[in-house]
Amino acid sequence: MRFLFLLILFAILSSCFGPVKELKYQIEDSMAEDEPITEPVKIKKIAQTKSAEILWQSNIKGDLNESFNLFYRDEKLFVLSTNGILTAFNHSDGEEIWSKNFNTQIASGISGNDSILVFTTNDGYIFAVDLKGSLVWKTFFGKVISSPLVLENKIIVRRDDNNFAGMDIQEGSIDWTYQAPSSSLTINAHGKMIYADGVIYSGLPSAKLIALEAETGLLIWEANVSTPKGVSEIDRVSDITSQPIVDNSLIFTVSMNGDIACLDRKTSEILWSRPLSSFAGITDHLDEVLVIHKRDSIYSLDKLTGKSLWRNADLIGRSLTSGAVVDDFFIVADYEGFVHTFNINSGKIIGRAPLSSKDKVLNNILTVEGQFFYVASIKGDIHKLQLIDVDIPMDINNSESENEDYEDSTTLKLFDKLKDAILD
Repeated sequence: MRFLFLLILFAILSSCFGPVKELKYQIEDSMAEDEPITEPVKIKKIAQTKSAEILWQSNIKGDLNESFNLFYRDEKLFVLSTNGILTAFNHSDGEEIWSKNFNTQIASGISGNDSILVFTTNDGYIFAVDLKGSLVWKTFFGKVISSPLVLENKIIVRRDDNNFAGMDIQEGSIDWTYQAPSSSLTINAHGKMIYADGVIYSGLPSAKLIALEAETGLLIWEANVSTPKGVSEIDRVSDITSQPIVDNSLIFTVSMNGDIACLDRKTSEILWSRPLSSFAGITDHLDEVLVIHKRDSIYSLDKLTGKSLWRNADLIGRSLTSGAVVDDFFIVADYEGFVHTFNINSGKIIGRAPLSSKDKVLNNILTVEGQFFYVASIKGDIHKLQLIDVDIPMDINNSESENEDYEDSTTLKLFDKLKDAILD
């Protein structure tokens, strides 16, 4: 029996999974993702060569919501609180330019273009205001919890029952509607839509992805990117809660409890998929996509094959934001107000900076001009940052040995589980 186990194990290690580390990546998170995280990992020492310098800090009057956007236009940063206070900050120094109170509870944060800002309220209204905060129009459509998609002459909204609508940007009148499939059991979070070449792409419950013609709302295609997993209905919930990524003829999407997939934009054919769940979503970078796993390990995947280029498990359980690429470095933030900088080629953490508020950073990192980035905390603290070079010696040997112990321990546990599964 032992010989049979070793033979099977050798066959697996030598097969299509590739090197041992790729097999480890394939197994580790998928086997552990349904186990609760009792305690986030502690911050480890690093050899720090980059840091996020705070250029200015300000505060909006009110709290922010996890799904709220920060919006930048015309040298101004626009921020909207949950209680309806819209504030414009000066990009260069963080001084408040103006603030307007709309006296309403906000459902989704700001979207916009060069002339208009759009947001939605808990009582079902859609507001459009100009860049000075003056109301242009408002209209009732029902509760919209995901950020509207603002195009040049149209606004696309998605109601909480998955009814999509295209609205005239000047008047707010409805040009078309499309009722997408709904699910009996879903979560109260919708991923952002994305627009490319006249087409709107949006994730749906049950790990579906749809493509709609922006001008007419006609369905172009619908694809299933993952099959439900688990025994109970709750375990089988697999909504797409993040924004898809478009790269030329390819589109990438990931479900919160299933798979990540790469599809052909024209035919909806799945070119590759692999088990990898994410709530925060995907970040685009050249020939790779970067994914925050739902347990907060981070993957870099080759766009054409889906194979792992690297994986970092140093921040598991720290409620990471979706990532952003700044100066060719990968940035994420966590629940304690730390901003982490990764070498995008190796996946190693090379920088870490604490924000003064020490509150959870929201899933809305905004990059500006390729070098600056904004983060916001749940308490309404706004920070403008940039990356700088630093040289802070650390106990590198100690850090590496801790990491190796973790890797070895995890590998042994995984292969024990694999052995038990095979022998059973």
